[in-house]
Amino acid sequence: MTILTTTSLADPDLAIVLGDLSAHQDRWPNPSETALSIEVADSTLAQDRKVKARVYAHASIPCYWIANLIDGQLEVHSEPSGPSQTPGYPKVEILQMGDVVPLIISGHEVARLDVQSLLP
Repeated sequence: MTILTTTSLADPDLAIVLGDLSAHQDRWPNPSETALSIEVADSTLAQDRKVKARVYAHASIPCYWIANLIDGQLEVHSEPSGPSQTPGYPKVEILQMGDVVPLIISGHEVARLDVQSLLP
């Protein structure tokens, strides 16, 4: 699903968007409606870590995950800087097979997912 930011159209591999699906029939979701953006990365890993992370952080998307297929890990980026000279996610947690990642939506943990179930 494409997300309309103030600077671009972000196109994550997967996104969790808040609200009713019918609200997005005629328009792209805004960053404020996006709880989580996910990229599945192999050949795009460097771009996902740098370019896409800056786009999502600038848009204040609260959480950004990279399913890093090269290293077999999940990279969880949080606490976005929002619009700034160098937007980014200062908090990055690297989770391995056997770890559990909390799924946080609107500041609330709604599920706990095994990293193993998220990676091939």
